[in-house]
Amino acid sequence: MPTARTNFQATLLGNGKVLVMGGVNGLGFVTSAALYDPLSNTWSSAGTMATGRVRFTATLLANGKVLVAGGNSSGAGAGIALSSAELYDPATNSWSSASSMATPRDSATATLLGNGTVLVTGGSALGYTSGFQSSTELYNPLTNTWSAAAPMSTPRDHHKATLLNNGKVLVAGGWNGASSGGFFTPLASAELFDPGLPAATAPHVVSVTVNGNIPSLAGSQHSRVVSLVVAFDQPVQLDTDALTLAPHTNNVVFAGVAQPAGIGVLPASLVLATTNNITWVVTFSGNTENGADGLNSLQDGVYDFNIAAAKVHPLGVPGISMAGNASTTFHRLFGDVNPPTTPAGGLPGSDFEAVVNSADNLIFRNAFNNPANYKAFLDFNGDGLINSLDNLQFRNRFNRPLKWSV
Repeated sequence: MPTARTNFQATLLGNGKVLVMGGVNGLGFVTSAALYDPLSNTWSSAGTMATGRVRFTATLLANGKVLVAGGNSSGAGAGIALSSAELYDPATNSWSSASSMATPRDSATATLLGNGTVLVTGGSALGYTSGFQSSTELYNPLTNTWSAAAPMSTPRDHHKATLLNNGKVLVAGGWNGASSGGFFTPLASAELFDPGLPAATAPHVVSVTVNGNIPSLAGSQHSRVVSLVVAFDQPVQLDTDALTLAPHTNNVVFAGVAQPAGIGVLPASLVLATTNNITWVVTFSGNTENGADGLNSLQDGVYDFNIAAAKVHPLGVPGISMAGNASTTFHRLFGDVNPPTTPAGGLPGSDFEAVVNSADNLIFRNAFNNPANYKAFLDFNGDGLINSLDNLQFRNRFNRPLKWSV
């Protein structure tokens, strides 16, 4: 890590990176945060928290941000606990203040509930030695507010809280000041918090849309494929490799030549982003055709976008999975403006053909060196112009059909 620290928190983000924050070292409480990128095995800065702290909570929210709450920044033992909270936004790589809790809490727990709110339980108001709390609070990310929740029957800190598949939260163990022989006596008691939410159900895929998040690239054209948009019927959490790409290999033919191994180049990685855990935008990094406009398109080919049912769960309920796998077959062929058709002798709905032809050429020529008719999906290098460089790529694909079966 860039900075030595102990007693900190580490949170896996939706983009696959790990956010490390807070803690303490020989120089004092650490305010800096860092990001670990497993693809490059490198660390980078993740900004600075307003308050260095230890024994705090860090929770990944449904909108992709991380909520940091409570802890201690004035020392061990009798140090005063914190009620303040902060938010990290991976989209801007920056920190901002969040509303403070009603009660200072050192060594509390924070649990993301199925409705996107965060339950914070227990902790202690004076370090972790006294002021043990039975109270609980709920944080609402939509309103940036805290509200009181039902109190626990037993005050405790250094305990554990686990979201169950039925939506309830199991709180167990910890301590609350009782001692024996000069040492704290741990608790064996446990209790359940019921948020009163409907029982979790298996999620389903509502739709998979090609290019859906870029208005200028949306529609039937597959000339540049810069993203996929996946919509579920409820907020979900995704395990690693829940969403993958693979070459489509069923009866693929390009320019009259059979392609038994398929055609296309897989990107080095898929980048996932979501603001509500319902709609997920998938973009591509590495082995792509990168435009000057910052959009990375898949290379020409036919691809299967696969969703692994066992790796898709209701938000906060990893014990329940999607009912069945889902797969969407799509193509990318630069210059192809129209939807695929059924080839001669093919079976409608099963056999497909995409080709750059005279209909596409008419649209291309109208946009050629004509900013008024500019089409981003015909701009091969994304430089904002349809010119001779794009024309070369267009002509190389003209009347060379791409066929496949599903």
